[in-house]
Amino acid sequence: MNWRPKRFRGRLLVALIGLLACVQGATFIGVTLWSRWTKMQEIAESLVRGVADLDRQTLNRVLELADKARLMAGDYALRQTLLLTDDSRTLASALESYLQRLGGPDAHVPISVVALITPEHAVMAQAGPRLAAHEVTAFLELVRRAESSEDAYPMANGNALVAGALHGLVVIPVFAPPPEIVAWLGYAFPIDGGFASDIKRSSRLELSFLSAPPDARLLASTLEDEQGAALLDPDVLTAVRAAAGRPESAVANIRIGRETFVTLAQPVSMIAGPAPTAVFQRSLDLELAPLRRLHLILFLGAAAGMVFAAGIAVQFARAVSDPVRRLAAHTRVIASGNYQVPVHLRGAEEFERLAGAFNAMTEGLAERDRVRDLLDKNVSPEIAAELMRSGSVLGGEEREITVLFSDLRGFTTLCESLAPREVVQLLNRYLTRMTAEIESEGGVVDKFIGDAIMAIFGAPVDQPDAPERAVRAAQRMRAVLVEFNDELAAEKRLPLSFGIGINTTRAIAGNIGSSRRLNYSVIGDGVNVAARLQALTRQPHFATDVIISAATASRLSSVHPIRPLGTVPVKGRHGQVEIFALTSRSGISDLRSQI
Repeated sequence: MNWRPKRFRGRLLVALIGLLACVQGATFIGVTLWSRWTKMQEIAESLVRGVADLDRQTLNRVLELADKARLMAGDYALRQTLLLTDDSRTLASALESYLQRLGGPDAHVPISVVALITPEHAVMAQAGPRLAAHEVTAFLELVRRAESSEDAYPMANGNALVAGALHGLVVIPVFAPPPEIVAWLGYAFPIDGGFASDIKRSSRLELSFLSAPPDARLLASTLEDEQGAALLDPDVLTAVRAAAGRPESAVANIRIGRETFVTLAQPVSMIAGPAPTAVFQRSLDLELAPLRRLHLILFLGAAAGMVFAAGIAVQFARAVSDPVRRLAAHTRVIASGNYQVPVHLRGAEEFERLAGAFNAMTEGLAERDRVRDLLDKNVSPEIAAELMRSGSVLGGEEREITVLFSDLRGFTTLCESLAPREVVQLLNRYLTRMTAEIESEGGVVDKFIGDAIMAIFGAPVDQPDAPERAVRAAQRMRAVLVEFNDELAAEKRLPLSFGIGINTTRAIAGNIGSSRRLNYSVIGDGVNVAARLQALTRQPHFATDVIISAATASRLSSVHPIRPLGTVPVKGRHGQVEIFALTSRSGISDLRSQI
């Protein structure tokens, strides 16, 4: 290995500084984007609250005026005047005094207009600026709304332009006495700069009211004169009115003069006619100014951190390169086959863990070699050669094999009377005895299926006498089971019994499974036949515990105690299979005469 510590340290140093720069840059960008997004969310929420604040303060003024109007409507002198005269001058004089007393300049809610309206929808008298025809129409519309109300004390309110300025209008009834309405009393209060300033003090938002198109006037605003004039710029005005057409709570960034304002525009509900636009704004530049200072501090801190980190990285590179160098040197020791010398790395805990993992790997390699030696001593050369030849390639080759299936009878019932640990111990003892007899005849246990055994003869090593071996293995298993039951009887346990099915067939023998986990096995229709023959031993009329197929019986070269059982259908096959019972008696005629 061509190890160059200085080059490694240099590359590690560059890598660490580059990584730190990426982390610092990503952090800076992330903080910038997150803080801007958070601030935008905060501003958007404040704008939505501003809309609610406008509605709330408008309603408060309406209710306050309604209370004042009720006091005025309940005044005995006013009611007597309405009952005794219909002179508009006398009534106007009375209204003027009420206007000065209840809604003068010093009042919390200034009043611009007071009007008396007859139940027949005619203006009897008014105080304040003379109402134009469309303004009178607005009051009359409110009277109609109030008349349709089912409340005991009906009232109605809305917004309208009075003398070219935005106003809130309220009408209440004058009773003489209730429920007889002798007139309607209407008030108008201005929605002007003072009103917008009250909204600004509670919400910290700029509030402007723009006239409806095609007119372009600023009805009221809290903006400075220069910014208010810029709000009427055609491009700005188009952007504001486009924002008013968006869904509720949708904000837009609109540049006015040198500042960018986050803007929420909402149409003002009017009694009649085109609706002006209420524009709620907050300066994005002012809101982001503290964040910009924070970003500058972060940038300077990141630069200082880079300088400091460069020095730390040099020391860290050295602390990393030395243990790595020792570890690289130790790999040459392991490559030579010496697993006895462990490696020790001093320094950080991580290197100690790395040394521990490396030593564990070394122990694993030593264990692998021990297992390989052990397998070489216990696996026959033929089987080892076959497995080495096929390797881990999926698939196999077609060959003639003999399959033996064995299954315990009544084992499930037996398990119910034993503890799980006793069941496992008993099953292990049984499988150990049966496996030994199968392997003594050259068979290979393919798999254990619970208490069942699947064994193959003739694979992976070719065995021309595979049927003979399988039949002898079944006889040996039968004899061993008798001995095992004697042991169980001495232990006061119930005896065991099994059923065995044997079939000779052509099948695919090889590695079966996935690319990650392989199992050497055999696949073919004849394999299933062996399993079905084993199941037939449960039939009491066959009176045997071992059934072999004619394909197996025809290949036996010596005399075996068998008797014919005829032909039977086998589940999963269209034709029938001729079967024989392997008996335990001697003196049966030669096999050739049986088939």
